[in-house]
Amino acid sequence: MINDRKYRLLSTFELIKNVALHSDRSSLNEIISSRKLLTFGNRRYILPEYLMQLREKDFGNHITIWEFEIDKDEKLDLTHDRSLMKFSNLKPEIITREDKGPYCNRQYEVLFKQVTKLKSDGMMIMILRVKIL
Repeated sequence: MINDRKYRLLSTFELIKNVALHSDRSSLNEIISSRKLLTFGNRRYILPEYLMQLREKDFGNHITIWEFEIDKDEKLDLTHDRSLMKFSNLKPEIITREDKGPYCNRQYEVLFKQVTKLKSDGMMIMILRVKIL
């Protein structure tokens, strides 16, 4: 990554804004690999760690396996992978037939708009215990 330190110094809000408005890969990498935005139990996790915690802590009990589907472990793996993709896979500039998504751009656009609205309403923002100023 180019100039990692620059991205480490940005607020989480700025990183989300960069991803939402500019599809900035370096900002996305900082969010995914360094920002502990998610809480499970009494600990905070980066997204990949959080998804592994869910998988390891019997999240599978909440997933329905239909008779025509694969076994539970394989479905958990697919659920994990798809969830991670939904927040880490930027939409390419040119979409080919092989590009199936999901893409994270929309997730960050919605989050950016919601936080911006709350900030414009004069509210103090706390997102998953991370202060955004």
